[in-house]
Amino acid sequence: MQGALWRGRARRLLERVATVITIACGAATVLGFLGALWWVFDLFSHFRPHYAVLLLLCAIGLAATWRLHVAATAGVLFAVNVALVLPLYIGGPAPAAPNARPIRVLSFNIDYHSTAYDDVADYARRTNADVVFLLEVQPPAAARAKTRLAGYAVVDRSEPGPWGLLALSRVPIRKHQLHRFAGEYPALELDVEHAGVMYTLLAIHPPPPIGGGWSHDRDVVLREVGAWARKQHGHVAIIGDFNATPWAAPMRALLDATGYDSSQRGFGIQATWPSGAGPLGIPIDHCIHSPSLTTVSRAIGGDYGSDHRPLVVELAPRKPD
Repeated sequence: MQGALWRGRARRLLERVATVITIACGAATVLGFLGALWWVFDLFSHFRPHYAVLLLLCAIGLAATWRLHVAATAGVLFAVNVALVLPLYIGGPAPAAPNARPIRVLSFNIDYHSTAYDDVADYARRTNADVVFLLEVQPPAAARAKTRLAGYAVVDRSEPGPWGLLALSRVPIRKHQLHRFAGEYPALELDVEHAGVMYTLLAIHPPPPIGGGWSHDRDVVLREVGAWARKQHGHVAIIGDFNATPWAAPMRALLDATGYDSSQRGFGIQATWPSGAGPLGIPIDHCIHSPSLTTVSRAIGGDYGSDHRPLVVELAPRKPD
C-alpha cells in the first residue's frame, strides 16, 4: 500500500516537472523565431539542441505516464528544434576541385584576460595552419605569439582590451587591410596566395549580445560584413567569433544576404563557447565562405586558457558543377 502511494506521488511529480519543462521549452522555441524583433528574444534562439534533448525526455516521460496530449505537444516541439539542428549534420560540403590543395586556417579568440600565451602559440604551431587569426590579442600576447611562431609573416593589430587582432601567415600576404565595422569594431582582411590560388580572408569579432547596445552593434557589424562580402570577388571566407549561433536572426540574415555557405554543414554543432561546457556549449565561432569554395575539414580544438575553443578549417576551390 505504501509503495503504491509513493509510486503515485512520483508519477504526479514527473508529470508536473515534465509539463513545466515542456511549457518553458515551448515558449523558448517560439521566442527564438522572433529574434529580429527584440534582442532578448534572439537569446532564446541559441539553445535549439538543448531544447530538443529536454523535449524528447519530456515526451518519453509524459507518454509513460499516459499524459499523451502533453507528450504529443512535446514531440512536435522536439521535431521543430531538430529540424533546425539537423541541417548541420546532413548534406555535407561539396567536393573539392581535382588536385586542389586546401588552405588551413585557424581562428581563436584567446580571451584578453588569459595569460596562457605560450599554450596558445604552441597549439597554433601544432595545427600546422597556413593562416592564423588570433582575437582579443593584447600586445604582450602578440609579442609571445610572434616569438614562438617565427617564420610566419605577421600583421599585428593588437591593442589593450578585447578588440585586438593578430594574423600570422606561412603563405604570401598580398594585401592586408583593417576595417572598422559599426564605426569601431575591427576586422582584419588578408589577401593571401596558396598553391597558386588567391584567397580573401576576413577575421571578425563583433561584440557579444549583452544588453541592447552591444546586441544592436553586433547586428550592425554582421550587416556591414554582409555588405562587404557582396562587393568581393573570387574565393572569400569570413572567420572568427561571430557571437551568434547558426539559429540567431543576424546569422541567418548574413547567410541569406551573401549566399555564402557555412563550414558547419556536414560537420555538426561543434560548440566553441564556453570552453568548459562540453556538449552543453553553443557554436558561436564560425567560418562562412563564398560558393566558389568548399570545406574540406573542420575541427574544434581543446581548452587553452580561453573561454572559447579554437576553430580550424581547411578550404579549397569547389569542384565545378
